[in-house]
Amino acid sequence: MHITLVLAGRTVPGFTGLVDSLSRAFRAPVSTAFIDFPFTRSFRKSRGQYDAEMLLAELSGGAGPDDAVVFIIREDIFAKPVDYVFGIAKGSCAVVSTARLDPRFYGPVDDLQAAGALFKERVLKEAMHELGHIRGLQHCDDKTCIMAPSDSVAAVDIKGAEFCGMCRSALNLG
Repeated sequence: MHITLVLAGRTVPGFTGLVDSLSRAFRAPVSTAFIDFPFTRSFRKSRGQYDAEMLLAELSGGAGPDDAVVFIIREDIFAKPVDYVFGIAKGSCAVVSTARLDPRFYGPVDDLQAAGALFKERVLKEAMHELGHIRGLQHCDDKTCIMAPSDSVAAVDIKGAEFCGMCRSALNLG
């Protein structure tokens, strides 16, 4: 598998570290690409959010069967029936929104360094989670597994930054 991380729009702190971490976790080469965030029909003005499924359909394309493409965006996304999602995957492509992963989304932060570290950890967890879906994994019942569902930022924070033994085995990661 080859992983391509596509940064769409504004920069994301720790992007280089994300590349290195994903390469180690999946034992796969990771390349990067940078694109302007596209004008898209997926924006829902009434919500101030993008329809994640429509956005992913508009962004994806051209990925081969042994490729995985993850788009990292700052814009807020939703997927019915829920009000928001951190990411979504379909086929060999995924989109991860960093909007609600940023501690500043929830109000002012006192310690910017700690908030930055937490933000990077959350983005890594969600990118790994979506790559797990691309590789065929479903949600895991182990709340500490990276494949545990994340219906809130608290759930992202609770789960670990690695796959459980069963998920690692399913991915042939030893």
